Amino acid sequence: MFSDYLKRDYSIPVQFLENAIKQSKLANSYILISRNQEDSYLFATELAKILNCQKNSFSKPCNECLNCKWIEKNEHPHAFIKVTPDEKSKKGQVKVEEVRELINELSKSTDCYRVVYFPDSDMNTLPAECCNLMLKTVEESPAKLIFIFGNKSKNNILPTILSRSQLIYLNKIISGSILPLNTDKTNIDLFSSSISESLDKANLIKETLENNEIELKEFLTTIAIEKYEDLKYSNQRSYSRLYRELTKAQGKLKAFMQPRIVIEDLCLGLIT
Repeated sequence: MFSDYLKRDYSIPVQFLENAIKQSKLANSYILISRNQEDSYLFATELAKILNCQKNSFSKPCNECLNCKWIEKNEHPHAFIKVTPDEKSKKGQVKVEEVRELINELSKSTDCYRVVYFPDSDMNTLPAECCNLMLKTVEESPAKLIFIFGNKSKNNILPTILSRSQLIYLNKIISGSILPLNTDKTNIDLFSSSISESLDKANLIKETLENNEIELKEFLTTIAIEKYEDLKYSNQRSYSRLYRELTKAQGKLKAFMQPRIVIEDLCLGLIT
């Protein structure tokens, strides 16, 4: 469905969204966490094309029909709505009046599957008054309507929007099939043969997560997904052990244990 570029660099988010589309389980609202605003925009426009392509609806878009071309140029009157701050605003904020007009427009029926995209949804750009106006529409969206909020971090998004949306982390390193933990850039191998080796690996993981601003929760999820095919059939003993330790790590993370301890315990638990 999505382009080869997004599949290659963001395989996990792509797989997540494609499964939701196939199962007709798209959420009312998504928050795309990424420092690359261009790629967030690409995700939003490609999703709009997938849902509105006149030749291949809910499949790989043709990029040739009128809907695809309009969405590509950000000129579609209904299928893709990009909301940005008012250029005349000294504070660089989205205007309350614009949000009111948007809500009124969304209440009207249309044949299109509408995707509303906010490139920057932090509280400075999208103030509380704007968010509060949208709450009911976001929570009880009309049919064929999706909100997408882009942002660099989840920490400066209004909690009321955050609680009503699904978070998707767009990170090329964590989402791809390779994470540079080893000098030869092979796939991650969390198993070690000694305590010293496991602690060295834990330190390397911590440094990589910190340097690339990757959240530990996302790292654990990625390991679980990427090691599924590798181990489930080829080495069931290692498979069972890895998933047992990953489950423990997730539990410790939910109990607010320090990430450093969670990573060290995970690596120590996988000494062969």
